[in-house]
Amino acid sequence: MIHFHEVTKRKGNGDDKDLGPVRNWPKTALALHPGRKALLRALAELQGTSERLIVEDALQRFYASLPPADQKKVSRALGGSPPASDTTRVECPAAIADAVRAFVRLWTEPEGKLEEAGRVLIADLLGKVPPA
Repeated sequence: MIHFHEVTKRKGNGDDKDLGPVRNWPKTALALHPGRKALLRALAELQGTSERLIVEDALQRFYASLPPADQKKVSRALGGSPPASDTTRVECPAAIADAVRAFVRLWTEPEGKLEEAGRVLIADLLGKVPPA
């Protein structure tokens, strides 16, 4: 495992203004057979997500498929249960995939006052609290 220190991203126009930290996770490099790498890329593209999330989902599913005794061994080695994924995979018909992606963006990253007001209205209709 290669450990990277927290990195700060800067504007590309020569401005030295800090845009905040962009990475503080350990980095893992995988050597994959070209066919498996192509499969990983194709899955990520199909799902409209990053390759990292495809690998994380596979790890979570593999851990969940282990017999309870093996799960306990892994948990002991980790000093506790592995953390749950911070993402949830959702399937939808391909015909509405673009609309679903647009809604997720609106829900998580509203752009401007109009979209923020729309998100608040939708949250009220659904009885949900929008993310901060």
